[in-house]
Amino acid sequence: MFGSVLFINLLDPYSNFGKIISDVARPVYYGINNLGTFILEKFEIYTLYRVEPKSYNFYSMGFSLAFLGLVGYLSYKHGRLYCNTVCPVGTFLGIVSRFSIYKIKLEETLCTSCGVCAANCKSGCIDTNAKTVDFTRCIGCFNCLTVCPGNGVKFKLSLRKIEQSVQLNDPDNSRRKFFAESAIMSVGVLSLAKKVLGEEIKEGMIPVVKEYPVTPPGSKSIQHFNNFCTACHLCVSACPTHVLQPSITEYGLMGLFQPRMDYFASFCNFECVICSEVCPTGAILTINLEEKKTIQLGKTNFIKENCIVYTDETACGACSEHCPTKAVNMVFYKDKLTIPEVTQEICVGCGACEYACPTTPKSIYVDGNPIHKVAEKPKEEESLKEVDPNEDFPF
Repeated sequence: MFGSVLFINLLDPYSNFGKIISDVARPVYYGINNLGTFILEKFEIYTLYRVEPKSYNFYSMGFSLAFLGLVGYLSYKHGRLYCNTVCPVGTFLGIVSRFSIYKIKLEETLCTSCGVCAANCKSGCIDTNAKTVDFTRCIGCFNCLTVCPGNGVKFKLSLRKIEQSVQLNDPDNSRRKFFAESAIMSVGVLSLAKKVLGEEIKEGMIPVVKEYPVTPPGSKSIQHFNNFCTACHLCVSACPTHVLQPSITEYGLMGLFQPRMDYFASFCNFECVICSEVCPTGAILTINLEEKKTIQLGKTNFIKENCIVYTDETACGACSEHCPTKAVNMVFYKDKLTIPEVTQEICVGCGACEYACPTTPKSIYVDGNPIHKVAEKPKEEESLKEVDPNEDFPF
């Protein structure tokens, strides 16, 4: 409604369930698996195998834990308070339910106002004194029908749009204000912590400043991705290299926790399109492997002053070795040393070079394309000499 999915990212139950599974349940599962592997190996049982945990975003993990604790506390103390008051899905269903054809009613002649139905109501929407039901919060579980000792609760046809006897509770704006202020304050604290805990810049080196974050292959553009992503983290869980990590400030406040390509944590596999196959919202469109190999997510930039070939006069070449398209090539520098040279036209922005680079700050990095482009295919090198197929070992 307001041109942003921020509140869906923060409050939607489906998105938050995805975050809880990805950021909380998955690390716990890996820990239990690795502990079991360690114990079984002592008895020479190799049914399980160790899973190497990748980088995790502790900000997103903290939010998921806090959200799980909040919902658990509210459920224990106040029943379905979160679902009734805060959840956007519950709010929408509450609006629709006001116009239900069939509704639960308390019969004036049969109801004794004993309060048994209200005590068993999941949503706390029954007022036995006034003999009314707030249908904007009722989820139709029918617990009240089964527990009523006097058969005073009925589920019957009601053609009127809104029952005159139903007194709708005023929305608790204080709760909503609390959640909004908490979210804004949390973002501010996390942003400050990120600056305080940022990487240490060595003297003489140039800090890496990325103009744009890198969005997953198939997302078309940053705007398209931000408009459709609900931060459910399904792609984060499915990514085999774990290069997809939740964002904090990279997309701005409105893109909080939406996944981004974190090349400090890992790199994008050149032969993988899993994230495009699991996205449920269309933020990442389905692509095939051939398409993926030419999608340019961003362009690689080289900072010579940070490279150990320049600073320490030491041979390296890790970036070139890991580049799948050979957009990073080693060229003569001085003496017997070679230094990276980048051909941006054939770079796909997979981040393999940035991940492999051993320097801090990085001497080679990928700056995202706001709109994904098509990379040129690398030129095939011609053989230096003709091969005689009749020879036993022509190589």
